Amino acid sequence: MPTISFNLTAKQAARIQEATDIYNAATDESITPKRWVLMSIKGAVRVIILGETDFIAEAEADREVAELAERNAIDADLEDA
Repeated sequence: MPTISFNLTAKQAARIQEATDIYNAATDESITPKRWVLMSIKGAVRVIILGETDFIAEAEADREVAELAERNAIDADLEDA
């Protein structure tokens, strides 16, 4: 499985943390920023960036999509191990 690496600025990391917090509050879950990024890449969450300072992450209404992405992310982590 290919590995994607990228460096984040402090501002980008703060945005990802904020998105993770919003997702956790909206879904009553407790995921990490790393897991949120994996889920966003796999399409389980949708990110809308509204200008320079506004950042909103919306949880998908369909829980099956999020659960499938979570299983895929876990599978990917196991393959990397």
